[in-house]
Amino acid sequence: MQMLYEAEDFASSTRKIEDIYNDALAIYHVSYDNAIKCGDVRKCGFAWKVAGEALCSFHESKTPGRSISFKTNVLSKFI
Repeated sequence: MQMLYEAEDFASSTRKIEDIYNDALAIYHVSYDNAIKCGDVRKCGFAWKVAGEALCSFHESKTPGRSISFKTNVLSKFI
């Protein structure tokens, strides 16, 4: 997360949001491709642990009015 956000978390990052989104999506795709290759869905968890906040924010930005907002502490209980 430190490398992705160049900060402790998504909210305190000073990186350009587009750069964070691009890197988060790359992490997502690599993790999911690896999970498919290994046949192990648990490998998807890495993407959500590292980039979950950015991925949810990206989704919300692409689906305004159709997304559900979330609290980070709630998301962390699922990963």
